[in-house]
Amino acid sequence: MQETVQKIKKSQATAHGMEHWLKQRVTAVANVFLVPWFAVCLVLIGTGYYTSLSDMLKQPINGVVLILLFINVFTHGTLGIRVVIEDYVHGKPMRYILIIGTYFASVFATMAAIFAILNIYFNFNI
Repeated sequence: MQETVQKIKKSQATAHGMEHWLKQRVTAVANVFLVPWFAVCLVLIGTGYYTSLSDMLKQPINGVVLILLFINVFTHGTLGIRVVIEDYVHGKPMRYILIIGTYFASVFATMAAIFAILNIYFNFNI
């Protein structure tokens, strides 16, 4: 019995599952701090328009924290969607296609958000 437990602990699937679980928890803890910061920023901006938001983002700390927020939120969401896909999509080819599509969509959305923040910060006017 003890040998079986040791084999399970050393298996690749368990290591991957533990890594996935840990990433999910770390991103959740980071969201506990980043999402309320974002909500407070939105409340402080109030009903201001683009100028209020751009003034906020021109402060380097706010831009960096907002980039971290987007990276973290999209990573956390991708990990969660992957679990749902793995649990409820039974065909292996479709499962892989959906997981890869989810990763591409997440990377694209993250890059678009980072580009938008840097565009505001450096005032590229694109």
